[in-house]
Amino acid sequence: MNADGLLAIYDRAVDTPDVTARLRRFVLDLAVRGKLVEQDPNDEPASALLDRITAEKAKLTGKGNLSVASVTDPDSGHQIPFSLPAGWVKTTIGEICSKTGSGSTPRGGKQAYKESGIVFLRSQNIHNDGLRLTNVAYISPATHKRMSGTAVRPSDLLLNITGGSIGRCCLVPDEVGQANVSQHVSIIRIAFDGPQRFLHYVILAPYFQTFVLDEQTGAGRGGLPKYKMDRIPVALPPLAEQQRVVAKIEELMALCDQLVETRLNRKETRAQLTQTTLARLSEPHANTATFRSHARFAIETLPALTTRADQLKNLRHTILNLAVRGKLVKQNPADEPASTLLTRIAAVRESVPVSGRKTKKKTTDRSLTSLAFQLPDGWASAQLADLVRVLNGRAYKKAELLDSGTPVLRVGNLFTSKQWYYSNLELENDKYCEAGDLIYAWSASFGPFIWDGPRVIYHYHIWKLPILSEKSLDKQFLYFFLLQKTKEIKSAGHGVSMVHMTKKKMEQIVVPVPPLPEQHRIVAKVDELMALCDQLEASLSDMNTTRSCLLESVLRAAL
Repeated sequence: MNADGLLAIYDRAVDTPDVTARLRRFVLDLAVRGKLVEQDPNDEPASALLDRITAEKAKLTGKGNLSVASVTDPDSGHQIPFSLPAGWVKTTIGEICSKTGSGSTPRGGKQAYKESGIVFLRSQNIHNDGLRLTNVAYISPATHKRMSGTAVRPSDLLLNITGGSIGRCCLVPDEVGQANVSQHVSIIRIAFDGPQRFLHYVILAPYFQTFVLDEQTGAGRGGLPKYKMDRIPVALPPLAEQQRVVAKIEELMALCDQLVETRLNRKETRAQLTQTTLARLSEPHANTATFRSHARFAIETLPALTTRADQLKNLRHTILNLAVRGKLVKQNPADEPASTLLTRIAAVRESVPVSGRKTKKKTTDRSLTSLAFQLPDGWASAQLADLVRVLNGRAYKKAELLDSGTPVLRVGNLFTSKQWYYSNLELENDKYCEAGDLIYAWSASFGPFIWDGPRVIYHYHIWKLPILSEKSLDKQFLYFFLLQKTKEIKSAGHGVSMVHMTKKKMEQIVVPVPPLPEQHRIVAKVDELMALCDQLEASLSDMNTTRSCLLESVLRAAL
């Protein structure tokens, strides 16, 4: 594997969500299998290195410095999941190390921590790319002396052996000075100087990490016991080959860093261009030609730029924004003007008993009582209470919610909750919601819905919005307007932990009203464009799956 090969793989699957992380694992997998650099038959075989390690451990035993209880039989633990290249030898952590095992908790726990003193390394300080000492703890020299058995030396490997960071590992640099470790971190000290950097990459390799996760014991936090860590197998190359492997890994990891930066820059450029394109469509335009030019550019470029679900969300919002401003379809001067529609709706409103008529009292929230755009020719505006009845649902006592009866529609059922409650109360018809009714959730989670389920009793935190004259107002158009307006509606609500909207404010929302034929044309166009968004969303999902499969097949082929 060389830089050109890595670039070729990356170029074929650059937009796979986790491409760089998978490439890093791929490089490590190649390295520990002996597939990253060529073997050299002139290298001293790894068996000679293992003999020197054994001899060094024998010297340490005589000095009483050996903390590995016994040499682990290489055949007693897990099997290495690949064939060893020529010159390599199978061994274990326990066989090549003069010390393995976790640190300890200083007497007094956190109370023993000092403002300065000897560095005390915990799991949050151990990361694969090195020690992070931003929030490091300290212990006194006396405490460090009492814990001399877990003192850290330069070139030790530190491995997190508990919790969510289990498996993270780093090499202790020469400049760290005196240090000690907690019980959540294990020291791995090789008996012979030289293989430390290679073993660091072995520990980070996928096969070794699998052993670490498989061998942890205990409930809750879990942990990797010393005796299980000691028997994890290691494929040991000749020392000269280890040095070549480490150099190649570092070369390719540096290239991965560059690829990450390039990918982020590409992602940011796409996001900025998409945001600018959508913003141009939403801003006021001096003339129709300018808007059409921006719209044409958006149509031609957005399919290529849109690579994330959040961008599709912005695209959907832009479509709705254009729709309610009269920018989505052409106006027809022959259409009956909306002012005539409002006159007919007013006549219906006066003839129908309406509870909760709109109040004439002004609200201070201009985002609801004014429009941020100029109405097109033939359009008019009206408060929501001029167009619909805003009907309250029913609040319930706990005893009234049962396991059977008529379903009670709550806000949670509209958004996330699948748990239903029921009631056997007999209520007036206005407290029931039928399929096709326009409703609005106004507490905690906000939004309009056209109910498509069975007959239900709707909860107090939902309003039913029956249109006064469906011959003058397209329910779907009003739904699209409320959907587009919901962010502003929620912002105008009150409350901190749970935001609510008042009925008075809701009734005062100003709604743009196009001529009825244009309402129908807008609804048809929005439906068409939303269907295209659905297709684009599906294609993004398929594309990500395809890229992931492509990357997987290329990596497997390389192995």
